Amino acid sequence: HASHGFGANAYSFDDLLPLLTKRPDVKRATAHDHPGFGLTRRPERTRAYALGGDAALELIGDDSNRALFVGHSMGAVSAADAAIRRAEAGKATALAVI
Repeated sequence: HASHGFGANAYSFDDLLPLLTKRPDVKRATAHDHPGFGLTRRPERTRAYALGGDAALELIGDDSNRALFVGHSMGAVSAADAAIRRAEAGKATALAVI
């Protein structure tokens, strides 16, 4: 799963995600827009600009044995949160911060 940097959006990974899905060991590659970026609406309260890994974990789901979280800039915070929480749950996890 890929998390974008400040001022960017999920489309930042349009070149990367198709390359990942060409690998035989990759089921799917996902990315999401953080609140207030890309196709999401601007939150009314600044607390809604959450950087946790909840969205990434939801998109990955529990059915995959392994997961790679990629985070760029601001997205590294949510990618790291998701990777740590998944690893603490005993699931194979990798993190790449770019």
